[in-house]
Amino acid sequence: MTTPRFLMGAGRGGYGLWLSKPGFDVRSCTEADLLFSSEAVDQNLLHITHGIVFLGIGASTTIFFPACDRRPVVRSHHMPAANASYQRGMEYIGSGNDAAVQATLSSLRIDNIFGYAIKVRYVVFAKPQIE
Repeated sequence: MTTPRFLMGAGRGGYGLWLSKPGFDVRSCTEADLLFSSEAVDQNLLHITHGIVFLGIGASTTIFFPACDRRPVVRSHHMPAANASYQRGMEYIGSGNDAAVQATLSSLRIDNIFGYAIKVRYVVFAKPQIE
């Protein structure tokens, strides 16, 4: 039997949308084991783009998207490219123990700072312009 990973509607103490990491039951996993939670996303954020990139050792990539009027919000998760489960997520711009992520108003740069190939899932959001 497969582990449920996607939940939409009533669940986890409220209504929303959740996606867990592979191997984690979306109904009972911790927040750290979620790839996406509508509870963690500002309801005023607009989805700009998302995707998956594979980066070899020391490699980097730049993803371009339509220009935002303010700096975008990025959520990303990485894993070793040969692994079957994601390590841990990050919800910040900058560098640290994960892949280095830098965003401008129209691009996202991801650098592999590990000694092994990685797979990175990313989502880019922007706050809508208030008129």
